Amino acid sequence: AWDISEYRLVEVTTNGLNQLVTTLDPVLLAYNLEGLTEATCFALEAVKDGSNGATKSISNVVCIDPDFVESPDFIYMTNVTVNDAGANEIEWTLDNSITLNTLNIKRGIADSSDLSTLTNFGATPPFEYVDAAVQSNFNNYVYQIEHVDECGQKAFSSIAKTILLTGEDQFGNGNQLNWTPFYITHGTVIGYTILRADYFGIDDIGSFTALNNTLPNELSYTDIIGDLGSNGIGFCYKIEANYTLSLPNGINETNSSISNAFCISQASQIHVPNAFVPQGHNNIFKPIISYPNPDAYEMFIVNRWGEIMFTTTNPDEGWNGDYKSSIAAQGVYSYVIKMTSFSGYQLERKGTVLLIR
Repeated sequence: AWDISEYRLVEVTTNGLNQLVTTLDPVLLAYNLEGLTEATCFALEAVKDGSNGATKSISNVVCIDPDFVESPDFIYMTNVTVNDAGANEIEWTLDNSITLNTLNIKRGIADSSDLSTLTNFGATPPFEYVDAAVQSNFNNYVYQIEHVDECGQKAFSSIAKTILLTGEDQFGNGNQLNWTPFYITHGTVIGYTILRADYFGIDDIGSFTALNNTLPNELSYTDIIGDLGSNGIGFCYKIEANYTLSLPNGINETNSSISNAFCISQASQIHVPNAFVPQGHNNIFKPIISYPNPDAYEMFIVNRWGEIMFTTTNPDEGWNGDYKSSIAAQGVYSYVIKMTSFSGYQLERKGTVLLIR
């Protein structure tokens, strides 16, 4: 066996000449060659110690064709928002100066690190995507873009999270709204805008208008409705996050992300007068109802002997005191009012009213 003084890595040219690339320590069994830009053939010479290079053993020739695989220098999420149909719209930017291989959109429930691949694109992906397979009224979501090169190496984008809005009727004290914070890497929330619209029923919502603003760290709001009445059966709300985005690649912009629409059917309330004067100023006996439900309403009035004096299923209709084409006798009459509110509550009022002539 030889004592080897050194290894010589040589480039084998097309005419058979060997050009020295570098000398290597004899204990090395591997070498990382950098800077190769074109197809090149190599051989390794083992030089016998003491021969001054005269005695050597040459390896087989290996040719390397560097087919460079590149990953994008940057991938950044720029926005994620819930559209009017309840789907999530995702937008991003990436380095398109290289030929891309496979781009995946990954999605998970927000605050989860377990993201699954939602869909993938080829070498010419779009810069936006609409994710309709979500339940934006029940969950908020986190998104990330993943690039996989030809060698299976992965590069990941920043992340972005949608806003989930929830709320409840405070039964005369307003509507309480709560929402999760909007988040996007390299983004700063400036504040939130509360949007409100009249609610007429499922899939029937009026136009949203700005109601109020909150600071970036305020994630709740109470809408004191008071005497304000909806033109429908309640109100719908959205939250708009206003934010600035400052990306390391130099992009600076102001944008907004909108939450799901959350609708609240207001709790109905029934207020009943205790007297009326058929031929006077207050001449109709009719309850005052907030958010009346004409499809589930009934009122009837009886005298002291249980005889029905008046009945109706229309909450806008009242008793004018007539009975059998003349004004009923002055006295106390009993009433029963029943209604199912739009939110499903069963309301019933029983009492007496004084008819004054």
